[in-house]
Amino acid sequence: ENSDLQKLLKYSPIAIQKITAQIIGVGTDTTVHSLIIDRGSQEGISIGNPVVAAEGIIIGTILSVKEHTAIIELLNDNQSRIGVAITNSENTVGIATGSHGLGVNIEMIPQNIVVTPGDEVITSGIEEFIPRGLLVGHIASIQKKSSEPFQTAYLTLPLEFDKLSWVSVLKR
Repeated sequence: ENSDLQKLLKYSPIAIQKITAQIIGVGTDTTVHSLIIDRGSQEGISIGNPVVAAEGIIIGTILSVKEHTAIIELLNDNQSRIGVAITNSENTVGIATGSHGLGVNIEMIPQNIVVTPGDEVITSGIEEFIPRGLLVGHIASIQKKSSEPFQTAYLTLPLEFDKLSWVSVLKR
């Protein structure tokens, strides 16, 4: 736990207040991949706040809030959508979507954009409350069909969500 907390402290975005929270459970709704934290509206957390793990790795956003708890919708949930940028030569912008708890992918990338395995994927900053530069993951593979106008990139996530104990919620 000490090591996890020290990693959270190393990440300090400028001009963004953060609240450290402990994960106290896994969501019980089988259609939503989520985690429950021990902080809520009493501490200023609200729906849509981004949630990060060690050193600025985004894991999801706040889905619902109660007085002393909140639920995080994880990036790999099929309802999750987040604006991202691929750090390739074009700084390609897209939407990362969850895949039923199995992973995260970026669809609708034009065929003429060069995307290669290993490219870093970060938050794009196009959403009002999610800052640019939070690490989402890296391109693992690309599905490209010459008969289709778009390609799909599949991501490798930098950590396993079910192994987390502590996170930080970034406040607006």
